[in-house]
Amino acid sequence: MQRRFGWFALALALAAGPGCSSAPPAPTFTIGVLEDPAGLDPARHDDAASLVVSKEIFQTLVQLRPGTFDVEPDAALSWKVSPDARTWTFRLQPGLQFSDGTPLDAAAVKLNFDRWRLTKDPNHDDTPYPAYAQYFGGFDDASQITSVDAPDPATVIIRTKDAFAPLLRDLTLPSFSIGSPKAIGYSTAAFDELPVGSGRFAVQDWWPNDHIAMNVNPHWHGPQPPVASLVVRFIPDPPTSVLSLEKDDIDVLTDPTPQIARDIASRSGMRLFHGPSDSVCYLGFDLSRPPFDDERARRAIAAALDPVAIAKLFGSSEVGPAGGWLPPGMLGSDAAIEPLRRDVPDAKALLAGANFPHGPVSLFYPNLASALVPDPGGTAQLIAAELAEAGLEVDVQPAPGTAFPVASGGNPQLQIAVARATSGDPNEAFAPLALTWNDAQFAALLDAGRKAPDDASRAGIYRSAQALVRQHVAAIPLVHPFRWSAAVSTVDPKVVALP
Repeated sequence: MQRRFGWFALALALAAGPGCSSAPPAPTFTIGVLEDPAGLDPARHDDAASLVVSKEIFQTLVQLRPGTFDVEPDAALSWKVSPDARTWTFRLQPGLQFSDGTPLDAAAVKLNFDRWRLTKDPNHDDTPYPAYAQYFGGFDDASQITSVDAPDPATVIIRTKDAFAPLLRDLTLPSFSIGSPKAIGYSTAAFDELPVGSGRFAVQDWWPNDHIAMNVNPHWHGPQPPVASLVVRFIPDPPTSVLSLEKDDIDVLTDPTPQIARDIASRSGMRLFHGPSDSVCYLGFDLSRPPFDDERARRAIAAALDPVAIAKLFGSSEVGPAGGWLPPGMLGSDAAIEPLRRDVPDAKALLAGANFPHGPVSLFYPNLASALVPDPGGTAQLIAAELAEAGLEVDVQPAPGTAFPVASGGNPQLQIAVARATSGDPNEAFAPLALTWNDAQFAALLDAGRKAPDDASRAGIYRSAQALVRQHVAAIPLVHPFRWSAAVSTVDPKVVALP
C-alpha cells in the first residue's frame, strides 16, 4: 500500500484559488481518509492511512518527481553509484533539521538504516519492519544492504551484497523515511504515535478514530507552505466522506472506493485526480502444469479475449487496454507493444490443438473490489463469457489471496491479479511474474536489470523482458489502472502533484 502524496501542491492550489496568484494563505487544509492509521511510523506500518501523511512529516534520501517515475533529490543533494552497482554514495543537503531541532546528518541516516536492518540494534525492538524485509530481502546477514557508513556529516555510503540497481527507487518509498534520532532513541513506541521528521509539517496531536493535526515545521528548510496547518480526518463511513467534500469539511478524499469514485464523478463541485499508473491488472496462468505449460493453450486464451471490452469495466475512459507489462512512463515501458486483438476463430483452432482436458477451467478473481480492480466479479464474468464463445467452459470463483488457491490437482487455473511497482522500479513490477514463470531467459534478463548501473541500460533490458512476456504469452496484461483521489473543484488539476 505504499504511496506518495503531493498534498502540498493541492494546498497551494486551494489556497490560491482559480485565477488568483496572491490570495492570503489558507489557515487549514484537511485530508479525509477512510481508515484510521495503525500508527505513524512508516517503517512499521504499510497501510494507506498510516502512509498518507508520511511525505509531509518526513524526508527520504531521494524521491520521485511528482507525476513521473524519475528520481530527484530530497534529503540527499546528489548521489553516485560504483561501476559494480554495489556502493552508493549520497551527499546530503546542508542545514537540514528535524522538527525537534536536531540535525539531519549522515549519522542520523545511519541510525535509521541500522534500526531497520539490524535485529540487535537497540532501536530495532520487536517490530517486523515489513517494507524493509520486502524490498531488501530480510535482516542482518539476509539483508541486501550490508553496511551503512557515515564518513563525515554530509556523506552516507550504502553498500549492498550484490549489484542492486533498484535500491535508488526503493529508497523513495515512505517506509524509508528518515526520523529524528533523538525521538527514536527516547521511545520507539512514542515515535509511532508522535513521529518527528524533517518534512514540511510536524505532528501536534493524534486523536485515534478522529484526526491527526499538523503544523508547519519551524525548521523546514524549503519554501514556506501556504497553509498554517494540515489535518488528516478519519471518516469511516463512505457516504459521509462524500458529504464532507460537499460541505467543505474536507478538501481532499484519498483512495475513495470504486462506488464513491463513481458517485463523485457524477457530482458538480468535485473532481477526481490520479497520477501515473504504477500497476498492471493481468490474467495469470498456472504455468506449473497442463494445459497452461503449453504456449498454444495460453495463445488460445489471449485470442479469445476482447481487451477493449475488459478495459471498459475499469470505470474511466482514461483506462484503456494494456499492451506491455510495464505502465506508461515507467523505466523500460514500451508504447510500441500494442494490446492483443480478439480472434475467436484462431482461439478455437488453438484450443483444439492444445490438448485441453475435459471439464471447466477455474478462473479466480479478487473477492474485494478496489481502485485497481473496481469490478472483479464483473471482469471475471466477462472473461468467462468471452472464453465460452471460443468453446471453453469456465468456472468463476472468488479468491482471498494473490496466489493460486490450489497448488495441484483439480481444474486448470486462471487468475485475475495485480502487480504493483510502488517504488516505481520495473524490478518490482515483474516480481509476481518471476515467481510463476520459470523461464531461464526471462530470469537472466531480470537479473541483468538488477545489476545494470545506469537507467539507459536497464530500460533496454526491461523492454526485452516485456517483449519476451508477449512472445510467450507468460501472462496477459489487461489494463494499467489508476488510484484515484477526490477533491473540491477549486483545486486546479494542472498543479496537482499526485502519486
